[in-house]
Amino acid sequence: RIPFVTSVSSSFLAMSSGDEDSALSMLVAETLDNLRGQTPAFDELHRTAVKYQAAMEQAAAAQQAFLEQLQRVAVWATRSRGDTAEIGLQLRAVTQAHLAVATERQKQSARMASDLVVPLGKRLKSNSKHLPKMEDEFRQMSKSLRGDLKKAEAAAAKAQKQVVKKGDAHQPALDAAAETVKNRGMSYEEFNERVLRTVLIEERRRYCYLALDYAAVFLPDFRQGEDVALVQTLSDHCVEPEALPKATADVIAINSSTQRRASQASRLQPQQTKRVPRGGVAIDMLRAEQAANYDL
Repeated sequence: RIPFVTSVSSSFLAMSSGDEDSALSMLVAETLDNLRGQTPAFDELHRTAVKYQAAMEQAAAAQQAFLEQLQRVAVWATRSRGDTAEIGLQLRAVTQAHLAVATERQKQSARMASDLVVPLGKRLKSNSKHLPKMEDEFRQMSKSLRGDLKKAEAAAAKAQKQVVKKGDAHQPALDAAAETVKNRGMSYEEFNERVLRTVLIEERRRYCYLALDYAAVFLPDFRQGEDVALVQTLSDHCVEPEALPKATADVIAINSSTQRRASQASRLQPQQTKRVPRGGVAIDMLRAEQAANYDL
C-alpha cells in the first residue's frame, strides 16, 4: 500500500523554483526513484540465479552418476555367496526409486534456466533501456506542461491588472484567462495520474513475474500442507501483473486533485472568477483554490 506523500526524494523534478509539485507528481518521482534503486538488487539476484542453476545442474549430474554406480554395486550383491542377494535386490529397488528423484532434479535444473534465469535476464535488459526513457519522457512532458501552466498564470495575472486599472470591461478576459489556468492545471494533473498508473504497474509487474517464476521452479521443494499454501498464496497475489490492485487505485484517486474537483463539481455550482474591486486579488483567489484542491 502506497503511503501519502510528504516529501520527494527525486532530483529530476526540480524544474522551476517556487513551484510546488502535486501529490501525484511526487508519487511518480518516488516510484521512479524506487525503480532505479531496486535495479542493483535485481541484477545481483540474476547473477546468483545463474550460479545456482549451474550448481543445480552439476549436482544433478553427480547424483545421477552416484546412483548409477550404486546400482552396479547392488548387482554384485545379488551374486555374492554371503547371503546378500536380498540386500542387493532391495538396494537396486531403492536406487531405482532414487533415480526417479534425480531425474526430477535434472528437470528442475532445466526449469530454473528456462523459467527463471533466462526470463529474468531478458526483463532486466529491457528494463535498463526502458526506465531511462520513461524518466526522460516524464521530465520533458512535465516541464512542458508546467511551463504552459506558468504562462497561463502570468497571462491571468496580467488580465487581473487590467481589470484593476481599467474596470469591468476587461472582466471577460480575466474570466477566460482564469479558465485557461484551471484547464492547464487539470491537464498537468491528469498527465501525472496517467504516468503514475504506468510506473506503478511497471513496478508491480517486476515483482509479480519474479514471484511467479520462482513458484514455477521451486514449488516441488515444499512439503505438502502449509508450505505449499504459502507458495500458492504468493502466486495468488500475482495473478494480474499488468493491473493495479484496487487499494493502489484508491491511493491514486485520493491523491488526485482532478478527482477532488469532480467530487466538488457534484456539490457546487460552477462560478466565474469573482469580480474584485480595486486592489483585488482574483488570480490569488484562483491559486488559493488550486492549493486547497492539492492539499492532502
